[in-house]
Amino acid sequence: MSGEVSAGIAMCTFNGARFVREQLDSIIAQTRLPDQIVVVDDRSTDDTVDILNNFAGSSPVPVRVVVNEKHLDFVKNFEKAMCLCDQDIIFFCDQDDVWYARKVGTVCDAFEADAGVGLVLTDADVCDESGQPVGCTMWQTVPFGNAEWGLVSRGRAFEALLRRHIMYGFTMAFRGSYVDRLLPIPHEHFGHDSWVSLVIAAIGNVQMIREPMGIYRRHSSAVSTGGVKTFSQKKAIAQSNWATFYAADRARYTLLMDRLERLDPQSDAWREILKAKIEHAEARASMPKNRLLRLRPVLSELFNGRYARFSRGILSAGLDLIQKS
Repeated sequence: MSGEVSAGIAMCTFNGARFVREQLDSIIAQTRLPDQIVVVDDRSTDDTVDILNNFAGSSPVPVRVVVNEKHLDFVKNFEKAMCLCDQDIIFFCDQDDVWYARKVGTVCDAFEADAGVGLVLTDADVCDESGQPVGCTMWQTVPFGNAEWGLVSRGRAFEALLRRHIMYGFTMAFRGSYVDRLLPIPHEHFGHDSWVSLVIAAIGNVQMIREPMGIYRRHSSAVSTGGVKTFSQKKAIAQSNWATFYAADRARYTLLMDRLERLDPQSDAWREILKAKIEHAEARASMPKNRLLRLRPVLSELFNGRYARFSRGILSAGLDLIQKS
């Protein structure tokens, strides 16, 4: 058992006047209130800052509103927000979603139950722009299935997260003691959420809560649509720039490898998995333009099991055989 933890919210805004008040109201409606809300605004040109300041004047939770002197990118803005939080547990928060009232309490309970837990991930319901449910959760759209849950149950969350991306900022919280080890975030290659999740999962312990703890709002002005792309959309992306995509994947995970070598050089727990992930990305990035010549590397990746381990198995292999160069 761990002692009672304090909770801080690291929120970022940019032209979020349309939805930000609803998000803030859901935070102060928690059954367990956070101890701090830090909001970093990235030079909004709408009414966002006025809404934030009005909220701060009446909030039952201490609120710090910071307006950047110059525009930062999305990831750097969250990096700044998490550095300004000085609580035990840091919750990332977007400007346009809604938290269920039990979220902060449930997540803090998980940290208090096990002092070794460094990261908690939760699911979220998906709704449309008007707030109507679309009938699925974020993890269902990935999908995060029995194979991935099996890895988690065996203490292999890092491998599960490399296999399926379910790391969305507003669905996660982590111990503030990790902040120094997370900096700087390589913002040209990683989102703040995936970087924080993967680093902590590699060197610490992860708790995953299947129950949705909030509502993800899917709308046209959202910074990211997360895991709600249809298969046809994913296929179109892969077919349009597949070699570039996997070359970037290789570079991304090589950066992660370099950081982990500095943070945890004695451990082999993450090294073999990440090495295999990088080799798989390299193989897919290097597929010959001639489709007939792809058969040999595709079969090699199938037989060594990396399509099944890091992609969609036979489906991904088939796409690599037929997609245009």
